[in-house]
Amino acid sequence: MPSLSTLFGDRLVAAMPRGAGRLASPSLPGASAALAAAALARHAPARVALAVTPGPADHERVYADLCALGRDSGVTPETFPPATADDTDSVGTRARVISSLAARAACGESLRAAPSERCATVIVTSLQALIQPAPAPEALAAASLNLQVGERYAFDDVVARLVAAGYERSADVDAPGRIAVRGGLLDVWPPAAAAPWRAEFFDTELESLRTFDPVTQCSTVRGTAVWLPPCKEAALPTAQLIDLLPPGCAVLWFDHDRIRAGTFFLPDDVRAPLSWETLQARVADRAPAWQLYSGDPPPPHTPALALEIAALPGLAELGADEAHHPELLMQARQRLLADFSRRAEAGETVLLFADTPGTCELLAREIGPTTRVQIRRAALSGGFATPGLTVAAQPDLYAIRKQSLRRAPSASAARGGRVENAADLEPGDLVVHVDHGIGRFLGSTEVEVDGQRSEVFTIEYAEGAKLHVPVSHAHLLSRYVGVAGHRAKLHRLGGRRWTREKADAERAVADLAASLLDTQARRQVVEGLAFNTEPPWLHEFEASFPYQETVDQVKVIEEVKRDMASPRPMDRLICGDAGYGKTEIAMRAAFIAVMNGRQVAVLVPTTVLAEQHYETLTDRMTAYPVKIAVLSRFQSHAAHKRILADMRHGRLDIVIGTHALLGSDVAFQNLGLLIIDEEQRFGVTHKEKLKQVRQVVDVLTLSATPIPRTLYMSMTGARDMSLLQTPPRERVAVETKVARDSDTVLRNAIRQELNRGGQVFVLYNRVMTIGLMQRRLEGLVPEARIAVAHGQMPAQTLARVMCEFEAGAIDVLLCTTIVESGLDIPRANTMLIHRADRFGIADLYQLRGRVGRSSQKGFAWLLLPEYGHVDEDARQRIAALQKHSGLGSGFNLALRDLEIRGAGNLLGAAQSGHIAAIGFGLYCQLLRRTIARLKGDTPPLLVDVDLDLDFIELSPGSVDPENAACLPYAYVEDEAHRMILHRRLAETIAVKEVNALRRELTDRYGRPPAAVLRLLRLTELRVLAAQKSLGRIETREQKIYFYKLRERTPLLVHGRLPVLKGKDATQRLDALFQALQAL
Repeated sequence: MPSLSTLFGDRLVAAMPRGAGRLASPSLPGASAALAAAALARHAPARVALAVTPGPADHERVYADLCALGRDSGVTPETFPPATADDTDSVGTRARVISSLAARAACGESLRAAPSERCATVIVTSLQALIQPAPAPEALAAASLNLQVGERYAFDDVVARLVAAGYERSADVDAPGRIAVRGGLLDVWPPAAAAPWRAEFFDTELESLRTFDPVTQCSTVRGTAVWLPPCKEAALPTAQLIDLLPPGCAVLWFDHDRIRAGTFFLPDDVRAPLSWETLQARVADRAPAWQLYSGDPPPPHTPALALEIAALPGLAELGADEAHHPELLMQARQRLLADFSRRAEAGETVLLFADTPGTCELLAREIGPTTRVQIRRAALSGGFATPGLTVAAQPDLYAIRKQSLRRAPSASAARGGRVENAADLEPGDLVVHVDHGIGRFLGSTEVEVDGQRSEVFTIEYAEGAKLHVPVSHAHLLSRYVGVAGHRAKLHRLGGRRWTREKADAERAVADLAASLLDTQARRQVVEGLAFNTEPPWLHEFEASFPYQETVDQVKVIEEVKRDMASPRPMDRLICGDAGYGKTEIAMRAAFIAVMNGRQVAVLVPTTVLAEQHYETLTDRMTAYPVKIAVLSRFQSHAAHKRILADMRHGRLDIVIGTHALLGSDVAFQNLGLLIIDEEQRFGVTHKEKLKQVRQVVDVLTLSATPIPRTLYMSMTGARDMSLLQTPPRERVAVETKVARDSDTVLRNAIRQELNRGGQVFVLYNRVMTIGLMQRRLEGLVPEARIAVAHGQMPAQTLARVMCEFEAGAIDVLLCTTIVESGLDIPRANTMLIHRADRFGIADLYQLRGRVGRSSQKGFAWLLLPEYGHVDEDARQRIAALQKHSGLGSGFNLALRDLEIRGAGNLLGAAQSGHIAAIGFGLYCQLLRRTIARLKGDTPPLLVDVDLDLDFIELSPGSVDPENAACLPYAYVEDEAHRMILHRRLAETIAVKEVNALRRELTDRYGRPPAAVLRLLRLTELRVLAAQKSLGRIETREQKIYFYKLRERTPLLVHGRLPVLKGKDATQRLDALFQALQAL
């Protein structure tokens, strides 16, 4: 069965006039543009085609179609984006293309990534990228570095070259363009690479190369070579991409009339852009085999292709009202499918392309088993018709044009759930020691006791007293988080105040735990609905999700299904960054509920978000008999009444609405599931109503930044919580920039985004003076199309503005926080937030989540007053947002928000005094252990074993390496890393955790020296001793002393103290383990 590329390519080549170098064609709709580029690349003598598009949207569409066609296209697709300031990914992608073309010119071989059989290549670019200068191949080669296993390199020279090439040194490599050095290990993330690399050197020899997960920092896949291009283009000599094309290539100008009339704001590095005439002359100098100009009218004096091609009307031509009616959509699709069947019976080749296996199955059932229509899987942008060949894509069949965003197919980028970095301690921070109270952390140092040096953390208490805490007791320390407005006083060492406050808090915790468990117990005894989680059509519905589910999504979907299958009402919180797939999980839960004959309510904070959820749910469920409605102020009063009546009588399956859904006049016939999006936006009154609902129906809560109360309830086990921390493969972290408000900043930020073909949010939260801001923007960027949106506008006007912005008819949307929650506009990738110092951290995080939702890098500008003072709390909030700007940072930000705002508003005034006295971290620990005890569960093992071994040296600077057990400074240099590792060692409660930590240390820092291996053995000894309820182990004068918790008499083995045997530290540790086993 021939591929689509072959079928279309044969027709295209047959229609080309012989000997004509310049050809004109009609506009190439849908996937035909990508197919034409692939056909010309395969037939060109140089087997290279350059496809030039008018702008970024067409660029992305053609490239995505080539990627979707895959091997069937017979070409290797490459993208050449415009250079964007501070975007290392675009620099790396451009470098790969230039290097490949240079290699081809030098040796006549194919592109770097292509196989040896000289695979054809299509380079897709836009007019803006084409006229921008690019690095000259010779300069790029000189600035790049190739590492190969087994070769020899001067390690310091490698690091110096990478720094000179624009790589940024950091403690951890968690973003492209960064490097980290640890002994003979070099971590580096090349720009545009899918994952960072770890190079391990032995002296000057490169021993191994492997990729690693940027979150866990653990290795994943071994490799043999890696190419490290520079991270910046600015300092390199330049050339033009068009001058690097090989003779005998093909050049395609898609919509040539739009390219010729293309206008945009010139980048700073383009002083005299190439004109259309200059471009044509430069291309002619490269002696291309063909130039194809698509679009109407054709260029003068250019022979036309004898090829008829037209777009399919599909269902996209339905009116706005018709597109939201499942019955009308289904009827229109059936008519279209019937027409395709008639064409196939008449001898035409008819191909239907669906995005997912589930949609393929649905279409096969709708068409029937006897049809000659071929159904294939590929996510194409659209179909077309040419004599003898009809191609339809899923957008033609379901009245929706999907965004092309490919997701990670494997677990390699899985984001682990550790949040230890949110509790990092820095010198000067207030800390809580479980036994001694609140003090000030001064940092780590070494002390000498009884002739032995050891590493300690030093805490300052009242009256200048200092406490040295051994690193093995790091788990007893936590950062102090108190109540807003309460200035904590340092405790006195040995004073009674801490003992009294801790005892009071423990009593209060017991009362609170009992009340929390009472609420939970009521839900346990209420008989809810045990849903059938494998209803009809669920498989097809899940398979029609157009992306590969991430690892976290799969796990959370299973958790939700398990909750719904249980007769106990579900109450689960899903916490994940914007765009990480929370909505898809909620839609699957809603589908299960509807297929079980139950109604679903979706509660959202804003009208605009309600409308967008309605469109998303309608588009996703259009193929199924599901009745969906939205209850918002965009509807007329009559429509409002009709929807309420339909809800009461069970004629609606899913209703989406704002807090009006909680009104007293709202009634459902058989509500089974409540989905709450962005819970942090609802007030206390609404939450009390929700609390009543939670006892009788399943509740699923979605939030990117949980409010502290929600977070607290989850952390203490009173609610079920799921974390989504796996980003889509091509998702790029939003860059957060802080600047003083000025005309220059506004103008440059807006123009940079418009040059990428994108759109801009300007957030201005003052309706009274928003008109003045509009005039200011019109003066700064008069060429941009600017519109205003705020909640006080008439509903119909607001709806029209938002629809125009979503359709791309508006460049800059000047708006209030009406855009804060859930809006998804993939082309809007820059946001400027006026007076960012007036927003809370959760608000800023939500706003930042509106941009960077596709594969384009997003920019969030936090604008502070041009003059004047910014208060300390605001500075802390903005600093936290900058620090946690990576993907999946919402959970850490919520912890930081809890710290800044204080924890007093979580549990009311009755508990805030106790939180202020002992700190929020310790309060949560006490509550968690109390809840476990009251529920009859076994509290987590508490490893609190003192080791006083006279043959072990605990100092990292030890002069006796034969007896040392520590983290040497030469092995782990970074202070923050040392603190985290000591905490993890101290918190270890199982031998398997010790073994996992040993493997991680080997991977991240190299082979552990003997001192580190002994430290790990001491950790294992503490775990085994805790399992035997020991509190202390001593060795002195060749004897071993084992003490039970809170006892002063040593244990005897066979009536005597065990003898410590062995000549060195390793043998003596073996003897200790044997003696412990004999107890």
